[in-house]
Amino acid sequence: KKINSSYIANHKDIYALYSDIEDITGVIPDKYALVTVDGFVELIDEIGGVEVDVPIDMIYEDPTQNLKINIKKGYQKLDGYDAMGFMRYRKTYAEGDIGRIKVQHTFIEALIKKMLKPSTFVKIPEIAKIISKNVETDLTLGNQIWIGKKMLSMNLEEDVKILTLPGYAEYYEGLSYYFPSESEVLSVVNE
Repeated sequence: KKINSSYIANHKDIYALYSDIEDITGVIPDKYALVTVDGFVELIDEIGGVEVDVPIDMIYEDPTQNLKINIKKGYQKLDGYDAMGFMRYRKTYAEGDIGRIKVQHTFIEALIKKMLKPSTFVKIPEIAKIISKNVETDLTLGNQIWIGKKMLSMNLEEDVKILTLPGYAEYYEGLSYYFPSESEVLSVVNE
């Protein structure tokens, strides 16, 4: 099975997902936060959008998901809906899913930069409301406050690493998979 379907395939059992993550990395997650799509859109709108360089024209429509993506290539500020489309877009990347993951990494880095700006700090009460109604988590309020305080003193370049597990893409039984390289994953996890 694919890791991105583990949660749903296991009837939204977070501990089954933990087990699948452990099988790949050897590490058992100890906390989770599930964010709704609506919550993601609302959060990005609340902080005033996120600036990112869109590498390609992103045009895609799926009426079954009520999804319409129409984002032009170039540096721009994405509102919540377009940010969601940017993160979900999966067509026409030269590197396939790896290209998509790289693009998602750039967005996450831009989002973290935006969240660390003083102009965003004044919106913390509104952000907290959005989180409380759109995020399911086992983080206690104390955990969340601790994370918030840590974020205030973070240096993005030194304190945040966004990595893709080393591996290779291959078709298996007609489906595209990304198979992690066991020895290289061990090296990344140990680092």
